[in-house]
Amino acid sequence: MCWGTSVCKPKHYPESHRGGTMFCAAHADRDALAASVLKRCGACYRQDPALVEVALHIHARLRSLRGLVTGPKREGQHVCPECGNHCRLDEGEVGFCGSYMVRDGKVVERYQDEAVVSWYFDPLPTNCVADWVCPVTTKNSLSLGRYRLKNLAVFYGSCNSDCLFCQNDSYKDMMAAGRPRMSPEELAAVSDSATACVCFFGGDPACNARHSLEVARRLNEDRLVRVCYETNGNISSKWLNRIADVVESTGGTVKFDLKAYSPEVYTALTGV
Repeated sequence: MCWGTSVCKPKHYPESHRGGTMFCAAHADRDALAASVLKRCGACYRQDPALVEVALHIHARLRSLRGLVTGPKREGQHVCPECGNHCRLDEGEVGFCGSYMVRDGKVVERYQDEAVVSWYFDPLPTNCVADWVCPVTTKNSLSLGRYRLKNLAVFYGSCNSDCLFCQNDSYKDMMAAGRPRMSPEELAAVSDSATACVCFFGGDPACNARHSLEVARRLNEDRLVRVCYETNGNISSKWLNRIADVVESTGGTVKFDLKAYSPEVYTALTGV
């Protein structure tokens, strides 16, 4: 578990990813609110594509302060198939998510057979947004004898977005440090008979699909453990059906966190 360790403690930087709010510089007469780091409201970004480029430079600057790849790479020879960003990488380059790189002319996992990940147990019912449709909380007893059932919460320390107001911002410190790391076998081994479900979040499981699916497979070798994903939805077609299949077969849920309806505002907020 990483909570409380130096890896996961938020650090302070000259400019905060969270920031605050202000009135839009172009629409102050309308009291249009804007994120202070972006300075303009959503209407401005929808109307002026040049502002989106400014926002991308803001993302790049903030990520560079944390030692992260500044943006999805678009000019390399090798296309990463692992998430929806499809970074184009040259030899030795690391993808935007920090989980993949090109080595010897191939896109490979940066940390072979491991992911940057932490975990903890959450007693059921949790604060899951899908608890009202979840069979664990709506159909089953929440206890096993005198033991309360629990969720295995799996927090990935990598993401294929760069949301300015991420509520789990500590994943970036994990991504920069490249730790803690666990193999699927090690992570699945923390489960016990009271573990009713697993939820993959972060960061985001979209760029850790193979690892999460192998964890899910191992958890379900001897008994049913329901599998859930909390994701931005930027999942590669390579993995999408496999994720959907394991969620459906175990009676889990997929929760999509959509940041904006318009592409311009989405890119301004997420950096992709």
